[in-house]
Amino acid sequence: VTKKVKNSIEKAMNSGIVVVPVTGRPFYGVPTQILDLFEDSYIITSNGAVSYYMGKKELINNIPISQEHALELFQILEEFDVIIEVF
Repeated sequence: VTKKVKNSIEKAMNSGIVVVPVTGRPFYGVPTQILDLFEDSYIITSNGAVSYYMGKKELINNIPISQEHALELFQILEEFDVIIEVF
């Protein structure tokens, strides 16, 4: 995060705007500078599947894919030359 972006985010938050970072990364993959910037806010990770309230380090929502659907996806993806990652 550049200094300009950080200042803009802080300015918005200080004026009462709720700023929520959203990322496809899992929570443990979010850079610490983002976690520090939003230490009393919310964060949405894992492509929207997981939501946290950083102020209390509280998990709000966790919507995992079912094992049945995951296995179906693996079968479909076996036909392609792709790398599969599971979190």
